[in-house]
Amino acid sequence: MDPLPPHAAQIYDRLAATFEQIYTSSSVEEATLQIGDSLVRLRTTTQTLRRQMVRPLACPIGGASFAADFTVDLVDLGEQLLPDLPWLPQHTSSEQETSEYQEGPYLFTRHGDVLLTVLNQNEGRSLGWVHAPVHWPLRHYKQSIFITLYQHLRRRGLHLIHASAIGHAGRAVLIAGQSGAGKTTTMLTCVAAGLQFLGDDTTLLQRAQPGTVDVIALLSTLDVTDKTAAWFPELAPYLSPLRSHTGKRQVILSEAYPNSVALRGQVSAILAPEITDQAHTTLAPANKASLLSDLLFYSVDLQDVALARQHLEFLAQAVEQIPVYRLLLGSDRQQIPQVIAEILQP
Repeated sequence: MDPLPPHAAQIYDRLAATFEQIYTSSSVEEATLQIGDSLVRLRTTTQTLRRQMVRPLACPIGGASFAADFTVDLVDLGEQLLPDLPWLPQHTSSEQETSEYQEGPYLFTRHGDVLLTVLNQNEGRSLGWVHAPVHWPLRHYKQSIFITLYQHLRRRGLHLIHASAIGHAGRAVLIAGQSGAGKTTTMLTCVAAGLQFLGDDTTLLQRAQPGTVDVIALLSTLDVTDKTAAWFPELAPYLSPLRSHTGKRQVILSEAYPNSVALRGQVSAILAPEITDQAHTTLAPANKASLLSDLLFYSVDLQDVALARQHLEFLAQAVEQIPVYRLLLGSDRQQIPQVIAEILQP
């Protein structure tokens, strides 16, 4: 690939022309994603890339739509390497393996050596180059599709929360806590017992009616430790062979538990799990300020000041309005779904 031009607008225009040239001669159908109240047009230049991008999604996926709120267009480079940008990144995240650079309305995000996207905020469109998608581990395409979509969704009133979400009959609870607190085990125990999955870590929230908050399903992926996976042997055939930087393995929950994913649920409580040495699981009062502090630390992206302020205000109001409890987890895991189901009752 020839070196990129020196200006953001020139790079965007070049990528747009490349995409249109390849896409118009391909036979790949576009997909329309319904994420909450937003419709997203997703177009790729190969069927392989399309499968990789939609596989981890939990949201409804349909055919072409002319009413999309924003567009994501991706060029499959095959084995060709990603181009180098003509400038150094302004922000990097070693945990997410990403780097960012912004110039005017253009936000460039590089995901390691596998994906380079540019978001045009004026047009509501992301364009991207993708390297060797057929070889991607699950964690790459889970992360890349989420971050690419979230750059648009956060501008439309959807907010990330570092919490799992479990639902039933249109209602949901959030399971919020630091790594090792028991979020994943709680969520899997509930799903195995027949409750519904709405999100894990990369969970999206949106204001609904005045004073209410909805969970919006986006990804059906889950990261699990070996210890947690051993408690749920039915996951074994679906676990990714590769591990994340934290040593966890990934699974697409909708493949392991068909028909287990809900699309939306009104949040009735936020639970902060704690592992105890007791037999039974119980609820106890929680400190809202302490919980909010944890949520802000793990959930808010501070790089865009205006969006960060909106996110902070949203989470603060949500914690103030929604009942909050400590979920004291007992050793009898089979009792956990009963406690959650009672909270989910209207």
